[in-house]
Amino acid sequence: MPLRPDMEPLEFLDILRRRKWMILFSVLIVLFGAILYCVLATDLYRSTVKIQIIPPVMTEGIVRSTANLGTKDRLARIQEEILSSARLNAMIDEMGHFQEQRKKMSGERRADLMRKRITMEMSRNNIFTLSVDNENPQVAKDLASRLGAFFVEQNTR
Repeated sequence: MPLRPDMEPLEFLDILRRRKWMILFSVLIVLFGAILYCVLATDLYRSTVKIQIIPPVMTEGIVRSTANLGTKDRLARIQEEILSSARLNAMIDEMGHFQEQRKKMSGERRADLMRKRITMEMSRNNIFTLSVDNENPQVAKDLASRLGAFFVEQNTR
């Protein structure tokens, strides 16, 4: 029976009664898929570090900068340096992460894997947010704090 603009509520209920098994199986399949995903998906923990960037306050008459970089330009340069393969591989080796992948993957591939787990955002008021995702919450915390320390170190130079 096609839908008509002048259908009564009882006719809608009749359609639902006739299609009850199809509706029930559709809901059960979606529920089963959601449960299966929750059981099989690995847990990812996110550790976040927020850093407020305070630009230096100096008058032009006292110090003339030859490299007058804005905050966003300076952050982009520091981000490139922090996420470089050499820096990430040194941190991976120092902290002992990706032990099982070390035999299978090259250093560049491990650095790419680590780069995918790191997000950096610049929000208003010069607040920089650095987040690290990992299966182990302690590792996520260690990586985020280490990268935050690198960031602060590079920003003070």
